Amino acid sequence: MFVSVLAGGIWSAVSAAEPEKKADKVTGLDGETWTRLFDGKTLGKWEIVDKFDFKGHGKVAAEGGCLVLSAGQPATGIRWPADLPKMDYELALETKRVEGATSSAA
Repeated sequence: MFVSVLAGGIWSAVSAAEPEKKADKVTGLDGETWTRLFDGKTLGKWEIVDKFDFKGHGKVAAEGGCLVLSAGQPATGIRWPADLPKMDYELALETKRVEGATSSAA
């Protein structure tokens, strides 16, 4: 089975000890500073993975405020190539499988 995945809000919480990075920042309900990793309009820094099982990837696009990953043969994936904290961080995301089976956020 193959899958299409919609990824809405993708955020990373960085501890106060982390240096400021150039990105949208927001203070969450938990009082932590969160960095937006997806602007809702473009792929931005996200890169389509095109090696190994992802050579036959499906379409990847920003649509309706979501990252949409269409089914690949056998898989479709994206990666964040920019610097992220190495410790003391949290990643939050919302995903929705619209068909098939998935291992989203693996």
